[in-house]
Amino acid sequence: MRAFTGKILPVGLVLVSLALGGCLLISGTFVVTESFSFDVSDYLSFQAVDLTENSDWQDHKDNIDMIDAVGFTMTMDNSNGSAVTFNLYVAPYADKQLYNTLIDFQQAVTDGDVYVVIKDLTVPAGTSTVTYAQSLTHLHNLDKLKELTKTGKLHLYATTSLAGSFTVDPGSIVVTVSGSK
Repeated sequence: MRAFTGKILPVGLVLVSLALGGCLLISGTFVVTESFSFDVSDYLSFQAVDLTENSDWQDHKDNIDMIDAVGFTMTMDNSNGSAVTFNLYVAPYADKQLYNTLIDFQQAVTDGDVYVVIKDLTVPAGTSTVTYAQSLTHLHNLDKLKELTKTGKLHLYATTSLAGSFTVDPGSIVVTVSGSK
């Protein structure tokens, strides 16, 4: 019994000293969800996403080590009467919408200023949903999406292959973050 106590006591003292000194490493994973919506009636729609106002983000912003995963949930209403091809893009945050016309937007994609994250998703007429798990199977440019998400602010753009009645409402970006203190 004495040998057992002799080994536990020093380890316990070290842990207590670290905890009292504020040096105990605490890590964990948390999820931040932020809503968005799109009305893509004229081929292109824009939405700014600000995670920094989210209470979970604010609680952990100084301790974020890594963005583990990013996905989306979306309810889409395609009232066009036929299937539509939907694309979702991400761009760095700016104080305003940078691309107001489809031509300017397409040039930004060509120039590498905007990145497709969901490409050529066929949405049938009527209401459809994309779950978080389904969105993960459609993701492109994941490293760029994670990089821009880690800043806490980003722009989302949506395009469709037909002008007409197409909405995403509600939509959410779901971010899984690892942090330590």
